[in-house]
Amino acid sequence: MIRKYIDTDFQRLIELGNEYKKNFEKLYLNNNNNVFVYEEENNILGFIITEDTIDEVSIILIYVDKDYRNQKIATKLIKNLIDNLDEDINRIILEVSSNNIPAINLYNKMLFKKVGARSKYYSDGSDAIVMERKI
Repeated sequence: MIRKYIDTDFQRLIELGNEYKKNFEKLYLNNNNNVFVYEEENNILGFIITEDTIDEVSIILIYVDKDYRNQKIATKLIKNLIDNLDEDINRIILEVSSNNIPAINLYNKMLFKKVGARSKYYSDGSDAIVMERKI
């Protein structure tokens, strides 16, 4: 089940988020962001964080518990986002590390197209690939 984040999800979200990056809470959780969780049997297995602007949605982060990857959870989170967009949204945009081949392949399958790049954007020196999906 995919649902909007609620306060009782906080500890699990922080646990998963800190697997991704230290200081996850400070970096990714703010009042401008929307958070949706993927839950099975009362256990949050993944989440998506987005930010809305006037006519677009930015995917800030998608994260799936390491033990539950390759089960289409990220695909379901993106599909849920697409299926529930406001009618005034005309594109979804994201950035992904050029080293993250599984994520790039997923976004390509979900009809995202490369529209730009940011050289040496990430701390490991990898480029950020900017991708969008027109709605």
